[in-house]
Amino acid sequence: MYEEHRHMAESALRMLLVGASFVGARWYGSLIAMVARPRAAENGRPYDIIYGEVSLSIESRFALFADRPAMFPDRFEDIPDVPFHEQVGTIARLARDPIRDVALGERHPHLILTFASGRVFFLNGYDDKYESWTIETTKCSGGDWTIVAVPESDVALFDPANTVDLAEDLDDDI
Repeated sequence: MYEEHRHMAESALRMLLVGASFVGARWYGSLIAMVARPRAAENGRPYDIIYGEVSLSIESRFALFADRPAMFPDRFEDIPDVPFHEQVGTIARLARDPIRDVALGERHPHLILTFASGRVFFLNGYDDKYESWTIETTKCSGGDWTIVAVPESDVALFDPANTVDLAEDLDDDI
């Protein structure tokens, strides 16, 4: 993964996800975690949750750790293949636990979310043919974002203001 791509994607992911939490899940071909961020409310409640604004499409194996391990899995095969209902249960166990930090792996764009509880969600970011995960926004003030772990260990960032495509150099190789 290109270091510049990693740095730009991590910055965007932090902006979108830190302070947000999983608030639901849906599935149609893949598991999608719905992410929401607390917003100041005008109706007297301490906050309103904006549902469906950010989604995480999970296309690969993931694991939940009680705290940050000394080493994360490096290969898809190193992560247990769990039944779908257990995957949904893992997302549900993280509900309303705010994301404290976001990082990407060093060699591959593994998505690493650290929650306020100290738990760490690790999503494999490497596949030689397919996207492993996608973060997308809809109806986001300032425009929509898409950040994707693309095949062969890189990340693409589509910025609403500049439409930056970090994977454009991959097109030259095809």
